[in-house]
Amino acid sequence: MRKRHNGPGRVVAAAVLALAAGVVTALPATAVPWSALPSAAASPTGTGTSVAPVTHWITLITGDRVGVSAEGEPVRIVPGEGREKIPVRVERTKDHTLVLPLDARPLIDKGQVDERLFDLKELFDLNELDAAPYRKRQPSGTGLIVSYQGAAASGAALKAARSLRSELRSDAGVKLRHALPAIGAEAVTEAVTVSDAAAKDVWKTLTRPSGPPLAGQRAADPGLRRISLDDMRGSSLDASTAGAGAGAGAGTGAGAGESVRTSAAVEGEVDTYEVTVRHIGADGEPATTYSPTLYALSGSGVPGENYAKFSPTGVYTARLPKGVYYLDALFTGSDGAQSQITAPHFEVTKNTTVTVDARTAKPIGITGPDPAAHRVFAEMFTELNTPELRISSGITGTSFANLRSAQLGPDFAAEGTLYQGFNALDINGTKEYRFAYGGNVTRLATGFERQAKLRDMAKIGARLGTTVAGKQGMLIARPIVPDIFGSIFMPGVIRPLPVATTTYVTTAADTDWVFGLDQYDDTGTYPELTHGTGIQHYEAGRSYRRDLGVGVFGPALVKGEGVSRDGDEITGCVDLLRDGTGNTGYGNDDTVKATLYRDGVEVASSPYLLSCWNGVTVPAASGDFRLTATASRPAPSAAPTEVTATWTFTSGHTTAEEALPVSVVRLAPRLDADSTARAGAVTRIPVRVVGAAAGANLKSLTIEVSYDGTTWKKAKVVRNGFLVRNPATGKGISLRATVADRQGNTLTQTISNAYRGR
Repeated sequence: MRKRHNGPGRVVAAAVLALAAGVVTALPATAVPWSALPSAAASPTGTGTSVAPVTHWITLITGDRVGVSAEGEPVRIVPGEGREKIPVRVERTKDHTLVLPLDARPLIDKGQVDERLFDLKELFDLNELDAAPYRKRQPSGTGLIVSYQGAAASGAALKAARSLRSELRSDAGVKLRHALPAIGAEAVTEAVTVSDAAAKDVWKTLTRPSGPPLAGQRAADPGLRRISLDDMRGSSLDASTAGAGAGAGAGTGAGAGESVRTSAAVEGEVDTYEVTVRHIGADGEPATTYSPTLYALSGSGVPGENYAKFSPTGVYTARLPKGVYYLDALFTGSDGAQSQITAPHFEVTKNTTVTVDARTAKPIGITGPDPAAHRVFAEMFTELNTPELRISSGITGTSFANLRSAQLGPDFAAEGTLYQGFNALDINGTKEYRFAYGGNVTRLATGFERQAKLRDMAKIGARLGTTVAGKQGMLIARPIVPDIFGSIFMPGVIRPLPVATTTYVTTAADTDWVFGLDQYDDTGTYPELTHGTGIQHYEAGRSYRRDLGVGVFGPALVKGEGVSRDGDEITGCVDLLRDGTGNTGYGNDDTVKATLYRDGVEVASSPYLLSCWNGVTVPAASGDFRLTATASRPAPSAAPTEVTATWTFTSGHTTAEEALPVSVVRLAPRLDADSTARAGAVTRIPVRVVGAAAGANLKSLTIEVSYDGTTWKKAKVVRNGFLVRNPATGKGISLRATVADRQGNTLTQTISNAYRGR
């Protein structure tokens, strides 16, 4: 059984990694695996590996929305309005998954923002199959403890605190729960709940632009002392809570305009050395708008500890154990230019000073084959993977004009991998050109140039469908490289649906692609329904065709999926709402329920029984099983409204994982991109049995048709198809299939309102 791995319209960037902390919206557990699609000239080859789907949405206090998989991994980002260019860094260790928009990093370093607000493991609990215990205590929004400047502050700061408190309370999306005891004269503190919709405005209220206008940096409001995650465990704010988020085991000191960072976990146990890091901006002056990192790769350093400390002077000093470190800094210039300087093998054997100079970075350029196309997205992406640490960061813009890179010092030589990629999207009407260059490296690029040739790209024609008139959507795509978690952003252009597009993609030997369609809500800001392909490889010079979001929607079995038994554990992995060409789909309002019976007695019932990862323990003795499942998709979809399936089979203890004999029926009429067919016309619907009853093992297949969902009439199946008269304009047709294989295993599958007449 497959295990999950994790005219041009308005340009937006969705994403495939994440951000964190806020409102969680639960979705049914579904999957995004490979499926074969009809092709104009060729068929793409697939790895059979799937990309984990979103099961929850989390909204950050910054207003950025994060899609989280059932495994707790960040897999999508929808940046908040106006935040598309804010770089994001994702840091994974055993105990933490931090997703940090870099405008929040300096505030965290200063102790003004709680780091837990960006830690997915604080907000998501795999054992609960749901949001973290924190979210259960705080279901209606982000719980914050806001500390304002107190009586000990200056007159100006105290006035600012009163103004900030009044402004925050006046926001309709902010609910004051209660005031908390003051921390001496230092702070006035209260607990509030911030709604999902209000998050971006609250972030703007609590912080303000800092530095040059184009730098994208923010500072705390003068009246703010600190904002912390309210985990709802109690209503008091003690000294330990007030200091939370400064970094595990860290403490800091200051002297001569520099900050000193040490780690309590290593201090006194091993020899340490003083390392001073100086940052020079592109103007040759000490940097003030930058984001530093410093991680241990080998030696006695603490894995996952970021020893770097932002300092407004551009200089920090860290006391480090002997070892090899990954040192990095992202500079933002007054003109908005972003320069990433990385020392992937920074060795510490003595007291030392290192200078990281933005002026050493060189430009990046990717030139597309269509001079009439315009660049709407450009990204510089790096990812470090070691046994103890995974760090990825994406720096984006609307062109490469303001992106630069450089390596500092020796090449990467630690255990693990270092990946660097450069991605871009050009648009010319309904033509899209998607570029992905990069790979595993030991030396990072100091500047990068590439000229793309059309002959080196694959051509993909796509129909992007919808079953509801007036909707907008966006074709999204992500390059996939083996053993790399991948790029953060999935850019695209929002267009009216349905629409036909032509996309050209680069075809490096080690790069595959995943495509998807986001259908947006009526506000045009949030994906309400997503269809996705699996991982596919495309060949240069060849043409392909894809449909996304076009019916008939129903169950499918793709490579590695089905129902299996391993010993005495049964695991289901079936998506009930795949589109007509087998792409997966999941919507905000989808509901799924599945129930397993053994010898007529219920064993388990859960939305997750078919989710590919939720096994059910059953008695070892052989038994007769019945597995029922229902998936409903109300708005924002007009077809189908419901899909049901009931499987029966016999199973007993196994000595290894074995596939159980389940089947599905695929129905493939020719439909327009809005999943309709000409009203009253006679249509042939091809039918295909997939799974245990396929081919020579099929004993019987019965198809029934209903125009009212109550009265059913058998259809005659001839040559793998049957004839029906399409429903009247605006009306639907329901289809039921009953299957038996030669061993007596059965399926009854019903698709209500499978498609409509036009």
